[in-house]
Amino acid sequence: MCIQFALLLVEGNPHHAVLYAVLGMLLVVLLTMAAVAHSVWQFFFWRPAEINPEWLEEFTVARYQGLAKLFDREDFNFLQRQPGFSPELTARLRADRLKIARSYLDRLAHDVRQLLLIANQSLATATHDEGDFSAFLLKQEYLFAAGLVSIRFQLFLMRCGLLRYVRFDAVLDILPPLVLQSKLLSAAA
Repeated sequence: MCIQFALLLVEGNPHHAVLYAVLGMLLVVLLTMAAVAHSVWQFFFWRPAEINPEWLEEFTVARYQGLAKLFDREDFNFLQRQPGFSPELTARLRADRLKIARSYLDRLAHDVRQLLLIANQSLATATHDEGDFSAFLLKQEYLFAAGLVSIRFQLFLMRCGLLRYVRFDAVLDILPPLVLQSKLLSAAA
């Protein structure tokens, strides 16, 4: 969609193509920076009204398995092989999955923040930091935030038609050790 708009502008007045390209790049950079700032702000400064340790017992990593398969190439290849296929169907499927991915990521960020807060609260009440859990938690928080920013940027590029597939490993691989450590810290406190 973004590329089609850019092509229409260039066709309208080819003498201003460089200006339009620079303005377009500037717009993409500014929008990206705003999205990154919003994502980082939301992740680092969101705090739940109340920390619920029982939530940790019910939490399962399996709820996010669908996220890894949202942009599976085989789904899109299967759609292309169907009778009556049109590129609009692929665009609609991709747009629907982008909305689902955004919802999944928002929920995932909320859950990771909850995991980190439970672990940090448990660590604060512990008598000593055995195994250097605080450094582990800080590293996981940083890796998750960086992965989340990267994935949101990739989803933005996908929405603009500049990227076809997104992998969510950067944030999903953090969950199992974080859940395990959070449960260990919570049980020890």
